Amino acid sequence: MADAEKTALFISSGAAIAAAWALLSSKKVQAEGTDEALMNLLVAIAQNSQAELDVTNQILNRMDGGGAGYPPNSKTLLVGTVQCIVAMNAVNIIPEYVVPDNMHLVLKSHPNNAAGSILYIAESAGNATNIQTAWPLIPNETVRWKVKSTNLIWVASNIVPTLLCYTLEYNG
Repeated sequence: MADAEKTALFISSGAAIAAAWALLSSKKVQAEGTDEALMNLLVAIAQNSQAELDVTNQILNRMDGGGAGYPPNSKTLLVGTVQCIVAMNAVNIIPEYVVPDNMHLVLKSHPNNAAGSILYIAESAGNATNIQTAWPLIPNETVRWKVKSTNLIWVASNIVPTLLCYTLEYNG
C-alpha cells in the first residue's frame, strides 16, 4: 500500500472516529439514552482501531521492502552480467531482488559470446547443468521470465568464458 493510500486510510478513519465522538458527545444523542458505559465502550473501540491500524501499517511496511511481498514499483535499477568461467558448472550470482508485479526479468546471452556457445538457464543448479531440463540461449538471444525473485535463476555454459546479461523491464 502506497504512503498516500496509508495516509488517506488513517485520515478517513480518524475523521469517522471524530464524527462519531462529536455525535455521541452532543446533548441530543445523550438525551436519547446514551450512557457513560456506552461512551467508554466507543472510546475503547476508537483506541483499539488506532492500534490495529498501526499493526496493519507495520505489516504493510515490512512487505514493501523484503521478500515477503511484491512491491508495485521498483526503487532501484537492476542491470548486470553473470560470467560463466567453468564449463557446465552452474552459477547463481544474480543479486537477490524481488521482481515487482509489473515487471519481468530479461536474460540475454551477450552478443560477444563465442560462436557455438550456449547458455543453459534453469531454476536450480542441477537443471542448469542438464541440457534436457534447461532453457538454451545462443549468443545475442533474449528470453523474458516472469519470476518473483532473481535468486530463482541459475546459469551454466558449454563454452567458457561466456556472459549472461540481465535486467528488469516493464510488462508493457
